[in-house]
Amino acid sequence: MILESVKQGPLIWPTVEVEGVTRPKKYSELSAAEVIQADCDIKATNIILQGLPPK
Repeated sequence: MILESVKQGPLIWPTVEVEGVTRPKKYSELSAAEVIQADCDIKATNIILQGLPPK
């Protein structure tokens, strides 16, 4: 899934409407598949950032 995250881009954080206000879902509100995707996106980002030279 990490390679898939890199190829397809990061998860577009889903939104929810509460009392007429649209906000991003909290991590605890994500589905099981969305949680896995979010975790893999974070891991992929960290791997890429570790490979960058320091400024």
